[in-house]
Amino acid sequence: MSACRPYRRFSVLAVFIAFALMHFCTAQQPAVHSDKPREMLMTEAGLIAVDTPEGWERADGPGLAFFLPKGTDPSKADVWIYLAGMPVGAKEDAKNTVSAIESDISEFRKRFKNGTVREEKSLTLPRVKQDARVYTFESGEEHNSFEQVVYIADDGQVLTLTLSARNRQAFDRALPVLKAFAESYGGTLHVGAK
Repeated sequence: MSACRPYRRFSVLAVFIAFALMHFCTAQQPAVHSDKPREMLMTEAGLIAVDTPEGWERADGPGLAFFLPKGTDPSKADVWIYLAGMPVGAKEDAKNTVSAIESDISEFRKRFKNGTVREEKSLTLPRVKQDARVYTFESGEEHNSFEQVVYIADDGQVLTLTLSARNRQAFDRALPVLKAFAESYGGTLHVGAK
């Protein structure tokens, strides 16, 4: 029996060291932007990990999610952001992200003969480690005359994050908000996905 005691002491010491290492290795490290918890928006397309833009709030409107600056009357808003999705794939009209973007541009040009479309610098989405294509649409009309769309490739769809404004000042003021909104995207959990 006495020959087993050194092994018991060693076993107790090993367990203690294992717990200490486990605690040390799994201790919470501060996350980037840890002052604000990440959001999951429940939409028709599933749960989308994206943060409500700072200073904005979710409201009733088009798309999967619609946002206005806090306290804004929806009927008087001069700027808004909405999130929508377009299915892509072999059985869809748009086969991939590129064809979805081309379809948007084509529809825009049919509707706004004097409108302009400009491709912007791609936006890096750090949480999903991918780049998103960005386009600016200017219709030259009073209603929805300025839009910037961020196209995010997702499983079986392209998510669009769209900033829409009635005037240039509101548009320019909200561009950094759209950028931060897009950069907060962390993926989609498709409800009922296989």
